[in-house]
Amino acid sequence: MKLGALAAAAQLNLPQGAETQVTGFAIDNRKVAPGTVFGAFQGLTVNGEDFIPAAITAGAVAVVARPEAKVEGAVHIADPVPRRAFARLAAEFFRPFPECVVAVTGTNGKTSTVEMTRQIWRMAGQRSASIGTLGVTTADESVSTGLTTPDIVTFLANMSGLAREGVTHVAFEASSHGLSQYRSEGPRVLAGAFANLSRDHLDYHKDMEDYFAAKMRLFDEVVEPDGAGVVWMDDEWSARAAAHVRARGLRLFGVGEAADGDGIRLLSRTPGQLGQVLEIEYAGRQRQLNLPLIGGYQAANALVSAGLALATGSDEAQVFDALSRLQPVRGRLERAAIARSGAPVYVDRSGQDVGVPKLSYSGVISYENSTTAGFSYVASIDYSYRGARSFPLLGPIYSIDSYWLVNANLIFRPDDSPWEFGLWGRNIFDEKYDETRNTFGAGGDNFAVPGAPATYGVRVGVRL
Repeated sequence: MKLGALAAAAQLNLPQGAETQVTGFAIDNRKVAPGTVFGAFQGLTVNGEDFIPAAITAGAVAVVARPEAKVEGAVHIADPVPRRAFARLAAEFFRPFPECVVAVTGTNGKTSTVEMTRQIWRMAGQRSASIGTLGVTTADESVSTGLTTPDIVTFLANMSGLAREGVTHVAFEASSHGLSQYRSEGPRVLAGAFANLSRDHLDYHKDMEDYFAAKMRLFDEVVEPDGAGVVWMDDEWSARAAAHVRARGLRLFGVGEAADGDGIRLLSRTPGQLGQVLEIEYAGRQRQLNLPLIGGYQAANALVSAGLALATGSDEAQVFDALSRLQPVRGRLERAAIARSGAPVYVDRSGQDVGVPKLSYSGVISYENSTTAGFSYVASIDYSYRGARSFPLLGPIYSIDSYWLVNANLIFRPDDSPWEFGLWGRNIFDEKYDETRNTFGAGGDNFAVPGAPATYGVRVGVRL
């Protein structure tokens, strides 16, 4: 494929080299081969422009970089926003893409929502896939990509490969990093969804407004002008997200208790031991859905998934029937076993607020949310933090923040009676655990670690 044709299709100015043959794209100079177009971008810690000479030595025929970058021995495609220019150029190289593509953004729920959307499409007879934290998932396999939103070359190559395999419908996670770095460009995105927003990634975004603005690129620029915006309407940021949808002229499809008649309005939710019953209203008609998943946020994810399917033309009868047959998403309130008492045991690795019980200081399991009564619950949180931090060990465990515990395993009994509990393993300072205060050492309700550059870990559990 010739560079001139790619540049013309991407509406980019090409100073020379129109007849140059292009064989591939790369943003890592170690993956450059003869005929490659190399993307050189400035990052937070590494400047890709420093690797331009190495990329050209390896065979790069063109470099997409800022106008100020020094490029000798290859065509310099200069652009003030080189990530965007590179994405547009690469998209022309990797076409075709699946015909129906949707994207999901938000702090929590992206992984579950794209996977549930894939399942709904599959049950409606469409060849479908999801791309995100769990990798590239189809009905046949799941392949890891290592990132919520892969780099642009991997993303486009995956999309192209799926299309060539006959996949027509794809749902992908659009992270704030991926959106701000133009890692989601190329395919025609027919609908985008906003799930929620809470504090996260403020090491990358300067504040919550910047974080929200990155998310809103999905509606402001990525979704097709005649597309749809699906918004979970019960989040504190929902009204502002809906305003972005309207300002772009997209069709607003609201979901939740605050949704209007143009979307899916949640009338009631009744939890059960193995799932929940949802009363909804859609297109002027009330329906009762038996969702085989527990947790309020699972209901939200499922309904947003249904909204994406409906907003892109799926049949409503097939969509709502599929909700009753959804399978748990791997590691997201996934039922692992049934205890001898008959109570189900669930595993969750998302670290989200799902209304799970908290351990009271007396050692009694007290269910603070009636929706979880009758459940065993297992949570695995994998997070490492290096440096000084005060860790609430057994605070309200359903409100785990990003710095809480490393490799914590929390197991709850299925009723309100007292159960023996304790910590096993040890922390790095080997402090004695005080059962009356639920702390290590004498630091009150927090375990304060004074500045040692180490990884902290605690394992917490209740014996079944």
